[in-house]
Amino acid sequence: MKTNLRKLALILRKVDASKFFSISIYNGSIVLGAFEQDVLIDDLNINWDSVEYDLDLTIFKKNNVKLIVS
Repeated sequence: MKTNLRKLALILRKVDASKFFSISIYNGSIVLGAFEQDVLIDDLNINWDSVEYDLDLTIFKKNNVKLIVS
């Protein structure tokens, strides 16, 4: 849990927390929700392992971090 909180703190240093409509830790993963116009993926500076597209959502995954963009 401490590791997830540290990772979350590092992410929030890069991007203002108000850009996310949801920030949670669920089943050991950090899950961030954002609207496309609010968050710039490049600002996070994360090399994502995978990107999935589901209806109007784009889900970026890196280890135990998920960014869901609508």
